[in-house]
Amino acid sequence: MKNNIVHLIRDDIKIARLIIGLKRLDISAYKYHLGSAKVIFSLMGIPDDERNTDMYYRLIDEGGDLSKYDTSDKVEALAERIFEQLSEYNSTSNNYVQ
Repeated sequence: MKNNIVHLIRDDIKIARLIIGLKRLDISAYKYHLGSAKVIFSLMGIPDDERNTDMYYRLIDEGGDLSKYDTSDKVEALAERIFEQLSEYNSTSNNYVQ
């Protein structure tokens, strides 16, 4: 299941990069996210609330830095890191382990 979730995260990073590119062309595209966060949260047992969604997309938006994530290996590593951060969710405290 981890591989499937990382794949969804990687796709969200790619879409975020496309959205940034379209913004640079002055094309409004901010509503084109796939909504994968809901599926990922469901699979990982994380509540689909505003705080978690905002945190997820802040992490995804890191991939928009084309100078830092300029290879598919770096994008993959970011997707893995995001998965690991999401894995630190503690359902008992409804919070992320620091």
